[in-house]
Amino acid sequence: MDSRPNGDEVWRSRSGCFAASPPLSYTNARLVGASAAILISFWTKNLLLTIVLRMLIFFCWQWLVQLH
Repeated sequence: MDSRPNGDEVWRSRSGCFAASPPLSYTNARLVGASAAILISFWTKNLLLTIVLRMLIFFCWQWLVQLH
């Protein structure tokens, strides 16, 4: 019998910042903000604009998801 834990057991047993991370979905504001930052940085090549717009998108997306 195989006594190694499967992926779900390992994920649940971890402690730290990744243990309670939200799933990959449109309701994950961090994922949406990071994706937007990648697209903005590729499009503008401006670090300050990327940071400001990423924060704006992150907070607006959190607010929109909470309204739903």
